[in-house]
This record gives sequence, C-alpha cells and structure tokens, in this order.
Amino acid sequence: MKKNRFLNACFLSMLCSLGTAQSVSADALVIPYKIVSDTPTSAGLREVYGRVAYSVDFANDSSPNAAPHLPSIDDSLEALLRRQVAKAFGSEDGNYVLTLSLLSGSEEIAKKALVSFSWQRNNFLFFTTNSSITGRLSRSGVLTDNFPVDISNNLLNVQLRLQRSNSTALDTNTFNEFSEQSSLMSYESLQPALELLPNVKTAIGVLSKVIDSEETEDVSNDVAMRFLDRGTEAPSIISFSLRGPRNRSGSETYKNGINVTVSFETEASLFEDFVDGKFTDADLATALQFSVVGAARASVPFEDSLNAKRYDTIRSYLAALERGSFPSDATSHSVCREMWRTLLSFFSENDAPLIYAAYLRQFDFSLDGVEDAKRQCVDRYAQIFKRLDIPYEQIQIAD
Repeated sequence: MKKNRFLNACFLSMLCSLGTAQSVSADALVIPYKIVSDTPTSAGLREVYGRVAYSVDFANDSSPNAAPHLPSIDDSLEALLRRQVAKAFGSEDGNYVLTLSLLSGSEEIAKKALVSFSWQRNNFLFFTTNSSITGRLSRSGVLTDNFPVDISNNLLNVQLRLQRSNSTALDTNTFNEFSEQSSLMSYESLQPALELLPNVKTAIGVLSKVIDSEETEDVSNDVAMRFLDRGTEAPSIISFSLRGPRNRSGSETYKNGINVTVSFETEASLFEDFVDGKFTDADLATALQFSVVGAARASVPFEDSLNAKRYDTIRSYLAALERGSFPSDATSHSVCREMWRTLLSFFSENDAPLIYAAYLRQFDFSLDGVEDAKRQCVDRYAQIFKRLDIPYEQIQIAD
C-alpha cells in the first residue's frame, strides 16, 4: 500500500527536527533515510529549472573516517537484497531491479536502477561483467531535469522500490539507458505543455514495457522533497541507508554499507552563457539548437513537442514564417504574442525571451515590412531584452 502523502507532508516538519526518519515497520523491512539538508533554493517560480540527482557512496558506520571494507559492503548489500526479495516475493525465482523512483502524486515520473540482480534456483547473481561491488552499482545519475519549477512541481516524492520480472533481465546500465528515454512519456507531469508526437510515443512505449513491471514492492517510505522555498516544509537533500542484517556471529563488518543520496537541485538556464541573471555573449543565430524540452538525455526539439491541438495556431504561424511568408490571417501583434506566450509555457522566464528573440532573428525577413511588426514584436519586449542583455539589435525588422 502507498503511504498517505498528506500524512507524509504533515509529519515532515517533525521529522526535520529529529534529523532522521525512522522506519515504522515492525519487521524493519523499510529502508530508513535521514535528512541531509532542508534548505531549498530561494528563487522565484519559473525562474529556474529543476534537477533531481543521486549518488551512491560506501560508508563505514563504526569508523566513519576509515575506508569502507568493500567485500563486507558486497556481503551486506546481497544480504539486504535477499531479505527484501524474501519479504516481498517469497524468494521466488526471477530477475529483480532495485530502483530509485521519482513520483508526482501516485504517478512515477522517472526511475533509475541502483542495482539489478537475479535469483535462480537459490543462486543469487548480479547482472554485471565486473565482479567488484564498484562495478555492480549505478554510482551516480540524474533522475530528471530541465523543467521550469512552479507551484505544481515544486514538491515531488522519492522512493526506493524493488521490481520483479520473470522474462526480462537487464543489467543496470542498460536498464537506465532505456529508462531515460521512457521517462519522456511521463514528463508531462512536470511540463504540462509537452505533447509528444504519436510516433515518438509509440517508440517510447516499447521501451517502457521492457523496464516496467506489475510486480513492484516499496522498500522505503516515499519522501516529499522540494526545490524552492515556497512555504512548504520538506527537505532538499536526503540519504537512504542500505545496510544488510548482521550475520549469525554479529560481525561488525555489517556496519559497512551503502548510502544513496538524493538531491533536489536547480539550474539557472539551459544556456551556459547565463551568468548572474544575464546572458553573456548570447548568439541568436545558434540559440534555437538548445531550445529543447524534456530531460537532457531524452529531450526533443521545442517544435516537436507542439503536438496538442491547442498549439494549432502557433504551428501554422511557424510554418508560414518558415516558408518565408507572413501568415495571411494574422497581425504582427497576434503572431508575436502567440509565440511569446507559448515559449513561456515551456521555458523559464529568463530563457523564453532569448528563444523568442532567436525566432525573431531567424524570421526577420518574413516580419520585416509587416505593419507595426517592429513595435509589436521587438519594442514591446525591449525592456526585458535589456534586463537580460539579449542582443536584440541583431533582429533586422525595420520601423
């Protein structure tokens, strides 16, 4: 059963004061976590992009300053996974993946495999060509990124899950490559403006079937986390503690284990030349190639995400301008207003003006000479261009 997210949010301020969220499971099945930081970014809504990153580190609980003992970490991880499988699936044969999942409400937006393994005829096998513990794990990665943070996606949940498949066996790296592409299907939860083309949905759907499983068990609480300081109490960095049970002799080596740290981070812009609230040496001629939608490693060009019916108008405007003509049923005001409004739906309040200016630069030959085009398309936004140091003088539209 899913934990009630309302209760999770209500009790989160108390957990923050305690510093560590304790498992409430009587049999200690739930993997515990601790809050590392509850200080989120203070930027305004839609000023920055969200990024959810994770890292896996080895730890020595009994001697934190000493180097962890890798063989005992290996034993501890295997013991933990054996126990989780036994509790969740009754030690049944199958292929398993321990995932770190990102959720919006009850919908899983993205997931990455931390480790994949198999249980066959009482044999426990990791899927890897590397025999060391360092080669079996996904040591770091990004669950998702590149979405403007607003009130609808500022608060998301993370959770460790164990999923089982009788047929598909994927190593950790392959699973994560598939998962990166598959996550684009659910990216609409973070970026409602996105609407994938049908052929893109079909291809992604195939990948989703490979990595998804109906047999999934939660092995940690789902933890509410936040990007921006908008009044809701929730951490921005947490760390899950994966420790196997002690062996029969009570060996201290089981105090060696794995910490999975999850960070809710923000990025100022899709463009590297955005520094201290302004663009430096922005080139309008090349800006559009960075105008992509979706997580970085599964992104699509902006125009490829305009599939919804509500974008019929802007698609027709862009098609006409691409042909070198001005839309016959439009005015300069309606064309530029629609372009500006649409870009603000997809990009941050800082990036959208640069991308808008880049479109004007690309289509200035189609807009030049159109009645009132300079005033409605350029002068109307001049103060914003100046504030961001966008080189709008490159746009060749006459008075």
